[in-house]
Amino acid sequence: MPFFWSQHCDTVIDYVGDAEQWDRLDIDRDPAAHDCAATYWRNGKRLAVATVGRDLDNLRTELAFEQEAPA
Repeated sequence: MPFFWSQHCDTVIDYVGDAEQWDRLDIDRDPAAHDCAATYWRNGKRLAVATVGRDLDNLRTELAFEQEAPA
């Protein structure tokens, strides 16, 4: 499963999946906690997730993608 992380000053961005093209983007954020998740979708299928401050969510997403992948 494709993934990357990048650090900008004190902010780490984690990304898992592959979303070259998407038709929907959902953003879940908590300004007080300084964290967020952006989920990329196409035709109702989750393609990728980018997170800030949600490492565990990112790891769970990676595991779910791996379990969905054909053998």
